[in-house]
Amino acid sequence: MPERNESDDWSIFDGPVEATDHHRTDSNKRLTERFVREVLIERSAEALPGFLEGEAFTQHSHRWNDGAEELRRLLSTVEGEHATVHRRLHRVLGEGDFVLTMSEGTLGGVHSALFDLFRISADKVVEHWEVIEAIPPREQWKNDNGKF
Repeated sequence: MPERNESDDWSIFDGPVEATDHHRTDSNKRLTERFVREVLIERSAEALPGFLEGEAFTQHSHRWNDGAEELRRLLSTVEGEHATVHRRLHRVLGEGDFVLTMSEGTLGGVHSALFDLFRISADKVVEHWEVIEAIPPREQWKNDNGKF
């Protein structure tokens, strides 16, 4: 995380912004990778208790409410304008208690890049932020690099 000074406007962040628990980076990345694969890609609501501590899950997306029950409800929604479907995990990056995953999937049926930032505490996923961007058809790409 970059150094902050008093003149910086960090108001876009809701929640902690500085990584802690640096010694747990590798285990937090493994936990988050399993969470994305088992819960978000395989859509296994049964796996949620292994990753979340009851309802103590803060959702920073404007599209979702907080809590495990909301996430359970969203996992059952695979169609519709607001349905997010993770299909393939491309990257897992982390530092301490923050882990970023870069996945491919759909939002409302539109092929999209899904960037999910998680905060991990005591081996549980406790916070989530997201950025989703549509991936244009290949013939509209400006280069051959691709999104990932």
